[in-house]
Amino acid sequence: MRTEPYKLNGSQGVSPKWRRLLRDNDADSQGRKKSVSAGRKANPDGTNGRSKRKTRPLVKKLPIRGRNSRLHRSDVDTLQEPFAKTYSAGAYLRISCRPVEDILAPVLPMDGVAMLSGEKGVGKTFLAMSIAMSVASGKDLFGWRCSRKRRVFFVEPELTVSTGQARLQMVAESQGLSRMPKNLTIWSAAAQYPNPPPNLAKPSQTEAMVRQCSQYDLLVIDSMSALVRGVDLNTAQAYETIEDLLIRLRHNGTAVLLVQHLGKDISRGPRGTSKQEDLLDTSLLLKKSSSQGGQTMIGVSCRKIRHHADADFAPLEIRFGNDDGLFRMHHRPIVAAKTEQIIARYKELEADGLVKRGTLTQISHELNVSASQVTKAVQAYKRSLRDL
Repeated sequence: MRTEPYKLNGSQGVSPKWRRLLRDNDADSQGRKKSVSAGRKANPDGTNGRSKRKTRPLVKKLPIRGRNSRLHRSDVDTLQEPFAKTYSAGAYLRISCRPVEDILAPVLPMDGVAMLSGEKGVGKTFLAMSIAMSVASGKDLFGWRCSRKRRVFFVEPELTVSTGQARLQMVAESQGLSRMPKNLTIWSAAAQYPNPPPNLAKPSQTEAMVRQCSQYDLLVIDSMSALVRGVDLNTAQAYETIEDLLIRLRHNGTAVLLVQHLGKDISRGPRGTSKQEDLLDTSLLLKKSSSQGGQTMIGVSCRKIRHHADADFAPLEIRFGNDDGLFRMHHRPIVAAKTEQIIARYKELEADGLVKRGTLTQISHELNVSASQVTKAVQAYKRSLRDL
């Protein structure tokens, strides 16, 4: 006789032997034993004169995830543990935490992650050292406000000791410091030779860096690619260890400034996967404007900024180099710099008698600025002449 397959919790049909066992178990649990209902005397062990049937206990099946499939035990554990600790909206707002504060406003928040990227030789190390020196000494820098002195750990895996010493001295000289701040700690890969530099692609060495950096307020790494070996940073999977490091440093109260090279396609930003910009609070981009007479001019723009409005960051033009035998760094807003260039060019054409219809458009093309900016600059220049 053909019977319908007996199904348990969505499982497939079972063999006839198991169907009989399942029917017997159901009958025993409901107290419907045929021998008892017929009035026959049952043995003390409840077998009714028959040998006791040994049955294997049925295994409780896990909840169904999809058609004809069941969750593995590891899947259940994964679902339960990561999101077990939840809060209501009101309780979430009552969690005690430190208010958002800036180490160097507006570019570097406390417990934040910032990145400084640019082409080779553009001056990334000078700017990174300047930020580290400013935070360690509690001094403002390029119009960025430093609230107080903080402990800074500067990691330098690329330069030789002599080059690093010379650049550090020049940065201190540009900020008018007579001696190095005590809050600034330097780690140099060249000074560790023959010991190899750490490889942050390995979780064990990442763990060691987290422990060592817990005593500092700011960690500066110049550059990140020199400390990650054996993996392809163009893939998102290779960046997972670095991402874990940055998250742990953030929760330990250490802000991080990463220095990174630009990739082959400059428009795409820093070298490597775009995933590295997900955690960033600030991303600064350096571009070289010109280099002449021992002076280098670079432009600093912002690709991404959190905790502040975009208008709070004014693009800068930084000029650094030898000035009367001393290393100096000067800055001015890029808009003001372009205005000065427009006025200077207009004065040249005016002195040569070449000002005519279409001159403003000519200046706009020469300096690569908008026509409206040229018009406003020339009008302001003419007003200043009338006021004299």
